[in-house]
Amino acid sequence: MNVPHPIPYQGSKRGIARHILKYFPGDVETLIEPFAGSAAVSLAVACHRKARRFVLNDVNEPLIRLWDQMINHPQKIAADYKKLWQNQLGKEREFYDSVRICFNRTQRADYLLYLLARCVKAAVRYNSNGEFNQSPDNRRKGAQPSTMLAQIMGASNLLKGRTALACQDYREIVRDASTTDLVYLDPPYQGVCGGRDRRYAQSLSYDSFLASLEELNSNKVSFIVSYDGRTGEKKFGKALPGSLRVTHIEIKAGESSQATLLGRAEDTFESLYLSSALVERIGRPLDDLEVQSSLLDIVAKKRLPADFLKRPRAVTSKRPKTVIDHILKHGHITTDELKQLYGYDHPPRAARDVREMGIPLETFKVVSPTTGRKVAAYRFGDPSNIRHDRSQGRQTFSKQFKLDLISEYGARCAICRGEYEERYLQIDHIPALETNL
Repeated sequence: MNVPHPIPYQGSKRGIARHILKYFPGDVETLIEPFAGSAAVSLAVACHRKARRFVLNDVNEPLIRLWDQMINHPQKIAADYKKLWQNQLGKEREFYDSVRICFNRTQRADYLLYLLARCVKAAVRYNSNGEFNQSPDNRRKGAQPSTMLAQIMGASNLLKGRTALACQDYREIVRDASTTDLVYLDPPYQGVCGGRDRRYAQSLSYDSFLASLEELNSNKVSFIVSYDGRTGEKKFGKALPGSLRVTHIEIKAGESSQATLLGRAEDTFESLYLSSALVERIGRPLDDLEVQSSLLDIVAKKRLPADFLKRPRAVTSKRPKTVIDHILKHGHITTDELKQLYGYDHPPRAARDVREMGIPLETFKVVSPTTGRKVAAYRFGDPSNIRHDRSQGRQTFSKQFKLDLISEYGARCAICRGEYEERYLQIDHIPALETNL
């Protein structure tokens, strides 16, 4: 099923929308996009009939006016685009510059559509005065008018009569969301939307964003967040904290073009965070497919034997399973993540739990995206070092067994032979002394 996509927009989720739709329940009344952009997810949802109504919001007012034209007056905006497209022929660069000047003065929707169709990498950029300042891609003239007409008409047919448009702060838009709705948040990329950087029309406070998500949680509103990602082992952006009680999933977005230019083969992954209300609403296991896919990627890259898959998935103890599941999804886990996401104050102890299960881990260094300093990280090690005699990790001995040992040997330490009160003694796991106190 072909989903129309009239607006080319850098950061659009068009390529991974089908994966995002897997986490939609079957009873969504209204899909709310506070950071609509190209509305790629809403278009895909409408195409697959996974929501009844839609709210498209963006603080970029000319963009919302463009959406109004495309949804409610598709023939007119397509004709205006065709006129601009034809008038550029033979003088493409000069014409683009003149349209950009006119757009910054008038904010007309047809001018914006033309600029988006022709600008470099479909990347919307604004200067410190709030003016559109992206350069044209001189290799192309933009979509053919007939193609643009088909895309606009397709979008209009999907959204007309059931879409509300708004140009407000995202916090206002999500405030009225109900438990029958679903909020999809795809805010501007971290690192390029704050401070003096005006590449996007809106800057975003991390703390304010978290506060809005907490409010959605408290109101039991279902939400999905696209926020950070990674290429290979290099992470981009600050992950959402575990305190939000969200389920973190990675979606493979494809090979990194930048890495390819540098002679490296690296995949790019985008993070998806699912609210606890949504997970409960879906009512099915979420991570089996993603974990299996990520693990197969790890196996292929490290040339691990296929039977290596069985051992990590068989672990059920909470702490080692937490470490293993994170490695299966992301390839490795850092000491920062063990502390911040999972609350383990002594990360090496959590890694040792995995090793005591007979699963080899290797330790290496990565740069923390939050502090900029090098921290330890863990990933699967040499599969030939797997220990099949350690399937259960540390053994927990019963109280009765301890009493039996005291009855047999007395309340004394097996190393120093000193006598102690029973409450100060415990069974050690040193192999030579496992049956002594």
